[in-house]
Amino acid sequence: MTPEEVARKSIDAFNRHDKVAYAALIASDAVVHDPVYPKPLRGKTAIMNDLDASFTAIPDVHYEIVRLLAKDRDAVVEFKITGTHTGSIEGSSGTIPATNRKVSWTGAEFLRIDSKGLIIEERRYFDSQSLLRQFGLVK
Repeated sequence: MTPEEVARKSIDAFNRHDKVAYAALIASDAVVHDPVYPKPLRGKTAIMNDLDASFTAIPDVHYEIVRLLAKDRDAVVEFKITGTHTGSIEGSSGTIPATNRKVSWTGAEFLRIDSKGLIIEERRYFDSQSLLRQFGLVK
């Protein structure tokens, strides 16, 4: 599977909330870097726990591809994510209770894919302050 196919399959699984299909694309020792967490998420279990938290906090979450570029074993996705914050979520300063607000944010993720077609590293970049403003936590 090409890196572009892996990226598209993971996003499709995410949008369908198909955790089994999503997990099948993640290497057991994968690492995710996310601006929300002070340390990287290490291993499939930690990554799947993060996915569960996302689905709990924003059950109608939807990931839209704005642009997808792939070369060699890498894929870069510019994205827009939308949904309604109806469940609590962990933030860098503690639990953020449900706000019932519509939220939307853009960003990019960089994926490294191994020769088996599994995601071995993901680096996420987005404006977390914008999201906190939408939650009503900062001005």
